[in-house]
Amino acid sequence: MNPNDPLVLRILANLEAAAGEPESAIEHGRQVLRLSPREPRRHGTYSLLAFASFGAKQYAEGIGWASRALNDRPRMVQAHFNLAICLVGAGDIDKATVVFAALRNLCLLYTSDAADE
Repeated sequence: MNPNDPLVLRILANLEAAAGEPESAIEHGRQVLRLSPREPRRHGTYSLLAFASFGAKQYAEGIGWASRALNDRPRMVQAHFNLAICLVGAGDIDKATVVFAALRNLCLLYTSDAADE
């Protein structure tokens, strides 16, 4: 396994975040961004970093990462979810409620689009 392959590192970071090792996930996610700063799917790495930041209780950083993901891909469901949970972690329930409502509407939109096909 190539330790400098951004795809491999992103997979590793996802597994680490899911397995309860958020600090390692953050380290590897940042490494992905350093190795491939112009990656067209960097919004996925930003969202991963937001999720890992939530796990590490680094809520402000998670809000920043989720916001970057949404800047690149405004209809990304995972990024909306990660932003909402980081806002809750930071104690900003009012903003989290607004983000969650937008997430719910986005999910309804996707469900409606799928039903129309």
